Amino acid sequence: MTALPAIAALPIPAEAPKRRLSLAPATRRAPRVSFAIIAVAGIGLIVAAKLILSIALTEGAYAMNAAQTQQVQVQRELQSLGEQLQQAESPQFLARAAEQLGMVPNTSAVYLRLSDGAVLGQQAPSKALTSARPQVANALIDGAPSASAAVAGQTHQAAAAAAAVTPVIPDSLPTPKTH
Repeated sequence: MTALPAIAALPIPAEAPKRRLSLAPATRRAPRVSFAIIAVAGIGLIVAAKLILSIALTEGAYAMNAAQTQQVQVQRELQSLGEQLQQAESPQFLARAAEQLGMVPNTSAVYLRLSDGAVLGQQAPSKALTSARPQVANALIDGAPSASAAVAGQTHQAAAAAAAVTPVIPDSLPTPKTH
């Protein structure tokens, strides 16, 4: 037996009426002026914000460049002050400063023995030497200000100009140029 006769026996439903969808008549509204104003204002605000951020970033870059330039200048000044400190700490500079202050080297050494308090050596007054300058000059202190100039409050440039007049000893030690 086949299933065809059973299907034929089924009643066929009556066709349902077809529904037709139709569009409601559309009424076109005119675009509102307020929407256009809001859109243009929004675009204007975005452009203005972008411009302000760009200006702020550029200003920050200039400030950073100025700070880096100032840092380089401070580092150079620090190096220069360090070199001046090394000049002032050198034994030749201290000897020259002592000579300018009227000090003379002691030519006769006298020692005190602490165990019994005995004085060893002959005491004699020191005499001023004709030249208390060291035998080998230090080229680092040739342009350094003297101790009397530092006491008098002269600037480094004035002391260097005064030191330029003094003769240079020809057997000076060569030093590297660091500037």
